[in-house]
Amino acid sequence: IIGSAVLCAFYCFSIAGGVLMGQLRNYKLCRVACILALIPVISPLIVLGIPFGIIGLSKLSKPDVKRAFS
Repeated sequence: IIGSAVLCAFYCFSIAGGVLMGQLRNYKLCRVACILALIPVISPLIVLGIPFGIIGLSKLSKPDVKRAFS
């Protein structure tokens, strides 16, 4: 039960990070959510989590995107 609760918290965190990324808010939380998506055990959909985590981190590392979050 505890493990399921922890995984549910990680899933909610990843979803919140994706939503905030779309709204250009909270840059650090978005980066952490992308990094969590790269961890196969934590990612809700392993097949999609890893590529989206890589794409998200590559997009977040661009200078113009960093400025847009400010």
